[in-house]
Amino acid sequence: MKTAVVLTSLLAALAISAQALPGDPISITQFAVTNADNAAGSNVTITATIVVTNRADFCQVMFNVKSADNLVGQVFAPEDLTFVPYVPALGAGDGGICYWTNTDWNPYFNGQFIVTVVVLDLTTQIPSRDVSVTAVTVVRTIGGTMNSVKVQEDVSATTVAYDPNGDFVSIDTNQVFMHTMGWNASFAGMFNIPMNLMNNTNPVFVSEEQMDTAYMDTGVYKPSGTPFRFDMDLHARPNSMMGFGEIMRFVWTPAVATNPAGSGNLKMDILSCAPWRSGYATNFSAHVGCSPLFMTDPDVAEMTEGMIMSTTAHYMDVSPTNSEVGIGLWVQGQSTKASDLKVFMPDAVLTNTYGITDVLMATNLLVGYTTHFDSNNVSKGDTVEVTTTFKRIAGGDTNYAYSSTNGDSGYEATFTFNFESPVAAQMGLITTITPLAADFDNDGKADFAVVDVDGIWTIWWSTADYTPYHSAAPLYVGVGGVPVAADFDNDHKADMGMVAPDGYWTIWWSTADYTPYRSAIPLYVGAGGVPVAADFDKDGKADPCMVAPDGYWTIWVSSDNYTPLRSAAPLYVAGGVPVAADFDKDRKADMAMVAPNGYWTIWWSTADYAPFSSAAPLYVAGGVPVAGDFDNDHKADPTVVGPDGVWTILWSSADYVPVHTIPLIP
Repeated sequence: MKTAVVLTSLLAALAISAQALPGDPISITQFAVTNADNAAGSNVTITATIVVTNRADFCQVMFNVKSADNLVGQVFAPEDLTFVPYVPALGAGDGGICYWTNTDWNPYFNGQFIVTVVVLDLTTQIPSRDVSVTAVTVVRTIGGTMNSVKVQEDVSATTVAYDPNGDFVSIDTNQVFMHTMGWNASFAGMFNIPMNLMNNTNPVFVSEEQMDTAYMDTGVYKPSGTPFRFDMDLHARPNSMMGFGEIMRFVWTPAVATNPAGSGNLKMDILSCAPWRSGYATNFSAHVGCSPLFMTDPDVAEMTEGMIMSTTAHYMDVSPTNSEVGIGLWVQGQSTKASDLKVFMPDAVLTNTYGITDVLMATNLLVGYTTHFDSNNVSKGDTVEVTTTFKRIAGGDTNYAYSSTNGDSGYEATFTFNFESPVAAQMGLITTITPLAADFDNDGKADFAVVDVDGIWTIWWSTADYTPYHSAAPLYVGVGGVPVAADFDNDHKADMGMVAPDGYWTIWWSTADYTPYRSAIPLYVGAGGVPVAADFDKDGKADPCMVAPDGYWTIWVSSDNYTPLRSAAPLYVAGGVPVAADFDKDRKADMAMVAPNGYWTIWWSTADYAPFSSAAPLYVAGGVPVAGDFDNDHKADPTVVGPDGVWTILWSSADYVPVHTIPLIP
């Protein structure tokens, strides 16, 4: 019975194929779409049986999805097909068959969608092609509805100035539609819905230039700077929003006023931006789109609540691209075009999460950078800081209405730059403020310290009840300098130091009224070396040290006239951050590496530098590890400083029970 069923199925499939083959180079049969109405949001499965008269031909399949109103959809890249032969005895000749499956479509918006599958034979260049179409209905728990995309137009002008109360008309979906990438998971429990206007509504086998134009150019709606309005209903309030173009207005209206974080309506006004690529025969005119972001990690959600990020250049990635920088779009722009990156942060985030209460404190929170890349998209390492300007947004401003119907107050930070294509630019968050722990006041207890990108040091003195002290002037060596703190002159007070990218160390001696001293030669181990400083030789003077990317530690030993000593083997943890401090109370610093998952590995000097791994992780999302003797028991306490300025310390004198400080923000 079982064998009969198998044979019957095989014969049926061959019969279908045989019927399709004569005189028809390509045919699609048994086309099906399943799971489109799966409320849990798993990917939709699309299947088709594809037959061809000559299985040696080069054939490709592609599919696209468009809503019944033609407003929103998704186009997928072509796929090469592989055919298997028929049984010659059944008369199939050189024909082939392919059972094609695709699960790339993960729809976000609800409604009826038309799924179209297209197959072409590129060997014969036969103009005819087989097309199969079916309609499916999407209804999902996490779903939403795209109500409209409109453009502000003035037929009497090439461009039109943005007016939130002006006339907006619906886009012509015969020219462009909203191309959505679906419901995408990213880092730190973030989900996003990236979508942009696409000016080729059905691209099929076009050149690279035509395909890029299809995905990025809205020139049919005038050049960059054209105002667009996106209106959508969402299943929940986004934690934050990114704009591909300059966000001018951001209004969230909850469906139920008493549940502002539940479902509701989002309206965004965005000025289209200038795409970055300028080397094609037909340069792009404009690009526009947006991406609501949903954070499932409560800590990340708290840090980004109500934040909006946008750019007048073209986006490359809708998430942070450098953990050393923090928030922002990684963007690319055309040369000779002035561009900017803009971030709005509401007071609710600045005050509650970061303790920011005035614009001077806010200026230390966000900084901007640009970096150039070569033709292979490899960074040239020429990161340059860009001056950020700040604008106060008063409460009641309806352009930024997120958590209040009256509009949110906060700060809008913008930095402007010119590209030398290709180049990337990013705006940084508080991770650009470097935390350090050292005893600056000679009481045996480590003090908390942070250094901002301008070289201003803020120290919370233990002898002054942890009142913050700000350095009178910046201690600075230029862009890319890394701060260190240790007692280099053996007076039991930590000295402040900065290590330049070229390996020169500048130290402000406490015994010389903090006069700067620069090393006579660079102490350098090559690109990517991380500086640390601690007393490895027990002479009371801190030794400069550089940890290479391969895990070798090079120490310039103060008791040996600063002769460099390289570790015999790498002391390394993949992706780890080096830390040096005396963890075992023998007055010699121990080497440590903190893994990305929070586990500490320490090479004890009292155990002939045998490695010891912590029994449990000390982990804070986005945290920076440091170590210092905060409890004056002569053992360093492992510590992690979170992006919110909270220090989590494992006290050695209390069996390494964690203690949390209040946010320490300069």
